[in-house]
Amino acid sequence: MGTPDPSSPRNGVRRLWALVTLAVVGMGVSLRAWLLFRTAVPPGVDAGYYPYQSRTLLELGRLAYDDVPLRFLLDAVLAKAIMLLTGSSVDNATLWISRAVDSMTLPIVAVPIMVAGYIWSGSAAGKPVASRQALAASAVMAISAITVRPVLDMIGDFQKQSMALALSALAWLATWGALRASSRSVAWRRGALASAFLLATAFTHVGTFGAAAIGCVAMLFARMWLGRTPVHRWLPVAIGVLALLGLAWLGMWSVAPAKAVALVAKPFSFYSEDGMDGPPSPLTQGWRGMIVYAAVLIVFGVVGFAMVRRASLCRDTSPADAAFALGMLVVIAVVTSPLLPGEYVLRLGLIAFTPLLLIVTYFLTTVRIELGRSPWPSLCRWVVILGVLGASLNSTMGSAVFRMPPMITAGGLEELRQWRSELATDFRTVVVARHGLEWWTGFALGSAVRMSEARASDFDRYEHVYVLKETRSTLEGMDPREPPMPREGRWDRNRRNDRQRGGPTSRMALAPIPADATVVRQGEWFTLYELKRPATERAPG
Repeated sequence: MGTPDPSSPRNGVRRLWALVTLAVVGMGVSLRAWLLFRTAVPPGVDAGYYPYQSRTLLELGRLAYDDVPLRFLLDAVLAKAIMLLTGSSVDNATLWISRAVDSMTLPIVAVPIMVAGYIWSGSAAGKPVASRQALAASAVMAISAITVRPVLDMIGDFQKQSMALALSALAWLATWGALRASSRSVAWRRGALASAFLLATAFTHVGTFGAAAIGCVAMLFARMWLGRTPVHRWLPVAIGVLALLGLAWLGMWSVAPAKAVALVAKPFSFYSEDGMDGPPSPLTQGWRGMIVYAAVLIVFGVVGFAMVRRASLCRDTSPADAAFALGMLVVIAVVTSPLLPGEYVLRLGLIAFTPLLLIVTYFLTTVRIELGRSPWPSLCRWVVILGVLGASLNSTMGSAVFRMPPMITAGGLEELRQWRSELATDFRTVVVARHGLEWWTGFALGSAVRMSEARASDFDRYEHVYVLKETRSTLEGMDPREPPMPREGRWDRNRRNDRQRGGPTSRMALAPIPADATVVRQGEWFTLYELKRPATERAPG
């Protein structure tokens, strides 16, 4: 056999797709890095959680709070390398690396979209028909997956989920590759790779792992159905998949049992209004919610039928390709279900963008263009491409992350670090702070933390129970008279008492400080109080 000619048109097309993919990923990394490093402290209400957990892992060999550990372990290993190479302090190394990793992980979702477009368009098979349109469509979808407003707003706050979104997309891509494999040995190798990505997702973010697993299983069932494969041939695969999912769940349960149990138990409570903060399920809103639910089912049914029809008619689309797209449709249906209440709508809805854009890529890159000399298919494709690009850019410019201030200033963080050395705080101390400040408090003081108010059990568990109150606003660039978070949303008229429900008003404010609390430290930014055991707790009997 001869050596492949590097100058062949097929290799040239491959290089072009690779360069565009690198450019898209590089653009995403650059944008996220600029947003995360433009201030001394990264923006995001929970941005301090990640350096806090990884630094605790380095110092104590364990997480401060139980969680799936992969993201924190990655940060800790990289931070330790920086410390050894540069002599940086543990605080600076963990803070820097949490931003760097958050910059680089999510843009990886562009890779599966570009690879899918490359294969669906026929470019991988040496059929670069309308490859420029397919390349443009895939690149626009990949850019949108990185820059659409809800995904961009994840910066700083949703670092675990951002990394898990990239891992889940790679798991879907590897599963699809296994379904497309021409030999059993290749299929098993790609299946092993998909399993590795799926397990990595499980140890990064529990909710995203659930969606990733649903997508992989849906692809397998869709491929079996579309290919009319006898069930007995898929039985070993089904058993292997179930064993893998069981292993992943047991692993999650061993490190974060509450999260593993929630993954199984929460879907059974989605009919309840008492979900996390946010709008209740449409199904609890009477006949209007039912109409919305019925409309969603009809839309998904029509799109699913169109995919199956395309798989049977389009010569350039294999059953495995259609199974991939159908699997993504199932993921979207699950994570955007009207059954989801409250903040689950917002958190799980973030998962939908990558599958949605993969489906759009599927349609745009498999459109049959052999329709005589009619310009309409090509024209319609460009209209969709430019429309998605315009909507994506408009969404990007409206992202709240451009205006979101850090939850603490550099001066406030340094003041807390100084108090840590003066008070010798450690995990025998717990500090209460408002939401958005609690993780930075734990990071700077090296202590346990509570949000908004102390618990009665804290006085038995810890030697010192402190409350941190702001002397002046530590929200960088924000008027101290303004609340740190938006006021109650329009759904709050249907909610119960805000403090009882744990809504944004109660979480963003401290509970009243008792009159007998002692001032331990008072600085430019904060006042630190020590709480005494409540009288009811001190009294015998």
